[in-house]
Amino acid sequence: MLTVSYFLIYFEGKAIIMRLLYTGLVFVFIFTVYLLYKQTYKYYRSKNNNKLWKLWGLQTSYWEGIIIVSALITVAIGVLFKMFIK
Repeated sequence: MLTVSYFLIYFEGKAIIMRLLYTGLVFVFIFTVYLLYKQTYKYYRSKNNNKLWKLWGLQTSYWEGIIIVSALITVAIGVLFKMFIK
């Protein structure tokens, strides 16, 4: 029969695993933002001339796109990890 102490140890172990998973996902998010930035910044800047690129609205939409794509990649990786950790 399971005792309360066994349950607490199991729960703490699961909490540690989830904390490590979430910390890892933060680093994955930061890494994907950086990677997408390095891959796409020069391309999008060359497509628009310097006057247009200096407009705040154009850069905002670029960064919104980078953040959204990075978030989707991070969520997909998180779901895959969560399926395997069960």
